[in-house]
Amino acid sequence: MQSIFENKRYKDLKVKDGVFVPDMENKFSEEHPYVHMFPIIKVKHIDFDENYPYYDDSLWFKFHHFICMTTVHTLLNIGMRFRWGLRVKGQDILKKYEKELANGALTIANHCYRLDAVSVLIATRAWNTRIPVFGENMETKEHWTIWSVGGVPIPATMAATKKFNEAFDRIHENKWWIHVFPEECRWDFYKPIRPFRKGAFTMAYRYDLPIIPCCITFRERKGIHKLFGQKGDPCITITLGEPIIPNKENNRKDEIDRLRQESQQTLIRMAGIENNTWPIAMDNEPTDPEEK
Repeated sequence: MQSIFENKRYKDLKVKDGVFVPDMENKFSEEHPYVHMFPIIKVKHIDFDENYPYYDDSLWFKFHHFICMTTVHTLLNIGMRFRWGLRVKGQDILKKYEKELANGALTIANHCYRLDAVSVLIATRAWNTRIPVFGENMETKEHWTIWSVGGVPIPATMAATKKFNEAFDRIHENKWWIHVFPEECRWDFYKPIRPFRKGAFTMAYRYDLPIIPCCITFRERKGIHKLFGQKGDPCITITLGEPIIPNKENNRKDEIDRLRQESQQTLIRMAGIENNTWPIAMDNEPTDPEEK
């Protein structure tokens, strides 16, 4: 097995003293940061067209959402303390900026392990959060979980996109929170912060939402935590950072770029990275190399 430290994005990676970087198999792209690492095995077909309920206010959904979020904040919260050694830092920020967050917020995080979205929900103590997700993931066996936790599929057509945007207009009116992974796809235990897509920052600007950076970092599995979880998996820490506030008086394009750049630099700093090795954005890159 070739070590991840043979990957060119790791060779020049520099972190602060004491920052743990997991060693793992070198299976990550060095050039294409938006490659999906896991095969999508569909078990059902869903039309994510203009007729899909992107804003689902049915009693059926509300019931499942309540059950799911109750489980997240009780049983799963406890379970993750054992399985992942989960630690949460910076929750005092929620109280410190209570006034600024009264109308909702947008959280972002590095997309780096299977339950990272759940980590954000636990850290923010959120009950009503909506998460834009890759639509095909909602056609897998995890459909119920993604849907119940607040996943909203990202559509591919203009007509459906209009309905998607209208749904998030209503979500914002309700003062619910929004969570987005700007790195787009999950790379397990990957340390460098990959280039950010601009969708999260477009939303933040549109709705004038404070951005709360949630940085997921790793710790070596030691002591009692060796009794739980899979061998080789690190322990997880999630830290909440100071909100990044949009300035609606600035030019829209320039402000979205500023929010993206400041957000990525903040996550890099929170991760203890001194030289990150990926650029801020690669908007002209294809999603996968095969699309070139």
